[in-house]
This record gives sequence, structure tokens and C-alpha cells, in this order.
Amino acid sequence: MVTDRESPPRILVMGKRGGILQWPEHVFIACRKMNLDCRFLALNHQSSTDRFVKRAKGLVSKQWQDSHLAQQLGILLQTFKPELLILPDLIALPEAVQAVLKQFKPQFKSAYWIGDFFPESIRHYNDFIDRFYFTDSHLQQQGCDLGLNRATYLPLAVDVSLFQPLAKPWQQRDHKVLFVGAYSENRYQMLRAIERPVQIYGKGWDKPMPSSHQVHSRNIPLADVARLYGSHRYVLNIINSNNIKHGLNMRCFETVSAGAVLITDRVADLPRCFNANDPVITYGDLAELNSILIKLDQHSIRGHSGPNTDALMKYDYTDRVLSMMRDNLGTRH
Repeated sequence: MVTDRESPPRILVMGKRGGILQWPEHVFIACRKMNLDCRFLALNHQSSTDRFVKRAKGLVSKQWQDSHLAQQLGILLQTFKPELLILPDLIALPEAVQAVLKQFKPQFKSAYWIGDFFPESIRHYNDFIDRFYFTDSHLQQQGCDLGLNRATYLPLAVDVSLFQPLAKPWQQRDHKVLFVGAYSENRYQMLRAIERPVQIYGKGWDKPMPSSHQVHSRNIPLADVARLYGSHRYVLNIINSNNIKHGLNMRCFETVSAGAVLITDRVADLPRCFNANDPVITYGDLAELNSILIKLDQHSIRGHSGPNTDALMKYDYTDRVLSMMRDNLGTRH
């Protein structure tokens, strides 16, 4: 953390505001918690007024809208003079924005944090990105093969101040298995074949399901997700095979932070994020998952029933921001 006696580095976070995962917002909040001098530039809108202006310009011309965003970025780079630019999530940057980044590039370091499969055209971002981070070791290897600058593995994280256990003993937590996530075909095939009742929340789940499952086919606010994780015993994770291969999604870290037991795919990156003492149960296929769920109430693994912030800080976004600062700004941070 940066103390008042130190000169805090200037960090600019760029990303889309208001997404379901709020990844850029999490990074920005982490910067603020670390007492960094930070700014946030939303690629979609900074405020209601800015949203109106961008939409109005977009109706006239997409090029005009992109020009407005590029102008905002240029002003920030000139006046704020960030030392480190962080771009969380896979973002298609308009050409006008890329041109501004190239123009000002010598004055800042930049980190692009990617959590999905990406197109080869991203290679052109080498002109203004110093280091590419990937939440999945498979994606990291693809980045290396493509020749992306300093392809580095950096897993996702959690805001531990948001995802906390509720004040409930383990015995009073909801024993129904919980799944929160968007529809994908591989998830659907798994969930419809699970024999134990599951509570399902997320967009796109208006599909035929076993009558024992409780389906809520809608997105829910992040605060509600935190409340659900904090009041359930078990949270099921099924990776979206359209997005990742070896990595862990946010749900994994949020579940453990909220004091629930994580039931997740046995992916290759799991040992890099959790150890034997963490409340994590893994499965390799549907048959093994059903076997685990049938005997779940007899399982010896339990989540933690009270705040354990110190132990969980290794999963917090502040840890990830600190890693990027060390990589890009040197040891003084």
C-alpha cells in the first residue's frame, strides 16, 4: 500500500462501465483502496451527460463518437499524465483511441488484462501495450505464440470488502446448491443433467430444466450476488468453454471470499490459485459431479463463517494491481 509520505503513482483505468462483472470498476476501486492517484475513463460513458453526447454523436457517425472518446483520452493523458494505464477485459479499441495511445505512449506504461479468447488482430496493440496479462495460462501461451509483448499470467480476483460471509453459522446457511452465471451450451448440458436441485441465476436460462431446479433467468446486481454467495453453503462453478480453457473465473474467488464452498471444474490453473486448505471441491466430469453432489452434506469441507480478510487478501484486486505496478513501474512501488 502507498502511505501518505510517499508520492502515489498515477494510474489510469480504462474500460466499459456498468458491465455485469464490473471488472474495470473492481480494478479502479482497488487503486483507490491503495491510496493511489487514479482516474477512470469509461469507454461507453463517464456520466449521464456524457452518455447523451456519445449516443447523439454515434447516431450521426460512429467515427464522430470515437473521436469524442479519443479527445477525452488525449486530455487525460496531457493533464493527468498517468504513469500506468490499465485496461481490464477484452476491449475493441477504436482506431482513433489507438492513435492517441501511440501518440502519447512514451510517457506511460500500459497493461492489458485479458480474460477471454482473443483475435489475432490484437497483435497491433503491441504498438502501445507494454505487457499483456491473461487470466488463463492457455490464453497466455496463445499470447506468447502470437508474439504479444511480455505475455504474463495474472488470475482474476475479488473485492473482499464486498464478498463477505453473512453473520450466519454454517448450519443456518442455505443448503441448496447455487449457480450464478450466463447461459452457455456446455453449462446447459451439465446443469440439466445434475440430479441434485440447483438454484440458477443468470441471463439466458429460459430453457427446459429439471423441475427440481429453481431457475431465475435474469441478471442480478452484484450486491445480490454477494448476498447469495454469503448465505449459501455451496456454489457451483462450470467454466464457459466459449471463453476460457484452463483459467478460473471471478465466481471462484468470490465464492471463497464469501465463505461458501466452491465446487468447480478441475482446470489446469486451479493449483496456481488455491491450495489444499481452501474450501474447494473439484470434479472432472458430470458423473463425478453428480457423485459429489449426492454426498455433499456428508462432506468434511466447510467454508468459513466469519470475515477472514487477511488470509483472503491474496485473492483481492489490490494484489493484482500491485503485481502490475511492480512489473511495469519497478520496485519502488
